[in-house]
Amino acid sequence: MLRNLLLAAWLMTPIGGYLCQQYAAPELIKSNQASAAFSQASMLTQQEDWESAVAVLLETQALVPEKDVRTQNQLKLEIAKLYLRQGMLDDARDALVNLGDKLATSTSEQAPDQFRREYQRVMANTDFYTAWQLRVQGEVRDTWEPVLDGARQSFRQLAETANTDAERTSRAEDNESAIRLAFLDDEDLIGTPFPKKCQCKSKCKNPSKKKPKKLEEPKDSAGQGEDDPDTTGT
Repeated sequence: MLRNLLLAAWLMTPIGGYLCQQYAAPELIKSNQASAAFSQASMLTQQEDWESAVAVLLETQALVPEKDVRTQNQLKLEIAKLYLRQGMLDDARDALVNLGDKLATSTSEQAPDQFRREYQRVMANTDFYTAWQLRVQGEVRDTWEPVLDGARQSFRQLAETANTDAERTSRAEDNESAIRLAFLDDEDLIGTPFPKKCQCKSKCKNPSKKKPKKLEEPKDSAGQGEDDPDTTGT
């Protein structure tokens, strides 16, 4: 049976305490309606009811005025994170691409630098898992390598421009994980835990009986700013 996208490292993250910290300053969210939705989504996330959490945020997104660009941006990013949490890589990517188009025309007030960095991190994570999926499905290197290179470049840039030592260390480790994924043997890769929505149904090409080498996942958000009311811990 395929495991959840968030493997051992993320499953051990103290999500409850992290969320309490994020929601300690609700005044950062200008929309009371959005603030309530984020809080409800965070509770559903702690219960691992991802679909309901997404539904809450999607409903709120439809009600928040489009002119409230900052709140709309926050909602879009949290929805993408929840898709990623479920292993719904295509949905996560679509949501992130849509948000990227919005960020291109957003002001620094509507999308602060720390928010843009968090967006870049989540997109890099999505690229990492997409490349992982493509490799396990037996795709050729020319298909998955450009996707993984995108993740590596983002992780490296985030590490080089990090605001804290913790963030710098986490993003550097993410970059190292992407490098290991690129050079991991196919036989070893097949045995590693895999994102939830893999379409190969654990019947990928040339399954291996060898004990897999350890492959680290991207870390949870280190040094994340208060402007991102994270509902997922991703």
